Amino acid sequence: MTEGAFWHGGDVSPATKHVVNFGAWTNAATGVASVLDIVDVLGVYPRVRTDSAALQALDGCDRWTNLIMHDCQTAWNEQVIANVTSSVVTKSVEGVTGADNIHPYCVKLAMAAPFATGIIASRVVAGATQFYNYVYSKYVYFWVRSSIALNAGDISFCTDETANLASSQDVLLPALSANTWTEVRLDVSQILATDKDTVISLGVKAAVNKGQAYNLYFDDVRWAQYDGVLYNGNFVGSPITGWTLNTGWTYNSSLQTAVHAAGSPPNTGTLEQTSVACYAKCPYRITFVISSMTLGNVTVSLGGTSGTLRAANGTWEEIITCGSTNQTFAFTPSADFDGSISHVICTPLIPRADELLATFGGGVRFYYVMDNALSNGANASTIAIKYANQAGIESRNIGATINNMASDVVAHLPHSGVGAGKYGPFIPLQAGDYGVRQIDQFQFSAAQATADGAVDVVVCRLIASIPLTTAFVAAERDLLNQIPSLPRIRDGACLMFLHHAGAVTASGTAFMGYIDFAWGP
Repeated sequence: MTEGAFWHGGDVSPATKHVVNFGAWTNAATGVASVLDIVDVLGVYPRVRTDSAALQALDGCDRWTNLIMHDCQTAWNEQVIANVTSSVVTKSVEGVTGADNIHPYCVKLAMAAPFATGIIASRVVAGATQFYNYVYSKYVYFWVRSSIALNAGDISFCTDETANLASSQDVLLPALSANTWTEVRLDVSQILATDKDTVISLGVKAAVNKGQAYNLYFDDVRWAQYDGVLYNGNFVGSPITGWTLNTGWTYNSSLQTAVHAAGSPPNTGTLEQTSVACYAKCPYRITFVISSMTLGNVTVSLGGTSGTLRAANGTWEEIITCGSTNQTFAFTPSADFDGSISHVICTPLIPRADELLATFGGGVRFYYVMDNALSNGANASTIAIKYANQAGIESRNIGATINNMASDVVAHLPHSGVGAGKYGPFIPLQAGDYGVRQIDQFQFSAAQATADGAVDVVVCRLIASIPLTTAFVAAERDLLNQIPSLPRIRDGACLMFLHHAGAVTASGTAFMGYIDFAWGP
């Protein structure tokens, strides 16, 4: 996200940093008059496909999304494999309760002793990439259980653009303990986009002959565009895989909860994960469940920043801006807390929070830009976008009909330009809204008639603008005395330019200038 951003002096907390002066000029013989904006890029939803008119959900941040390739509630029966039986079983009846705790069933693959290596089973998932944008995914998550211990590399997960895994792309699974549900994360980012854009089949293969009969169980195959934050928020394993249970905490494997008992001496140890993939000064939405408590309280924290003290049973949700003292996610109980914790989710939010969560997202705007090395096709389609506004109200519609430029090119904003339905640089919001918390859905009215085209949806805050009226003549802004007055630059800001060309601008045109910053207590 910071590639190409310009340096503004680093973090100055607890002081504040501001823009004092801004000047720029260009050697363009054409393309002026034009406008140059400074924006603070807060986040990017990458590679929304332009070659599909299907609704695309922009919530692929982690394994808790709705981006399901297969829910494993039907058998993997694309083909008949000798000495393999594929079926759907009720987890409670089969004695394999656990995994995602949402679905009552899972897929069972039973291998008889003569089975050696090769394809175990596959399942048709026609339309998976068309509707879920798997082509740009980074990870695949799923739950797996084996009746015997397996070494790393014994089994591979496969996807294919042809039937029956005839030419599949395979990723090896890690080691698995016997009779234990394990949520695995497989990196599929190295698989070429051309091998993921029309996937119609998924399945598994045995790479090693185990020389015995055994069963495999699968549940809830999902994909994700980005890195997750927490591991094993469903609390599977005994003790909980990936979690540290410090003094006072135990694990209830039947309920899949972490239990804290009031004690003397005081039991105030934390339930935690260290080295979490979180970033200082960025906001995260945290949800968790407290149950079976009668006394005390518990507080969640991220990166050393504490949330709200909770002293009642229920499902709790809060937003915490990650601190900079560590990379630890923790629950800290009072000495008399006697309750249980479960169903923990920590999801990164875009954009960064203001100081006041009541106006989180205030002043945030968004646009979309043609992705690097990709372009849209000849269709000048319209778009529909839904977002959550500054107050957190969801399913807000954009404030106008947007007509995209046909055959636009890399780094352009296809929703801007001259003509009806062109808006730039920012997408107009629904009446009454003055900010954005998140973008939820994006849909083109028609496919763009090109393979692997994409736009990146960018959320940002406008810092300042300057008009460039004449070639070779500098335009300047005194932001101490003029409006806006001393725009603030927050720690962690990613400052970039947006240029509004007044006419066709020649390749190689130079834009030069300066920005002066000042800060103090």
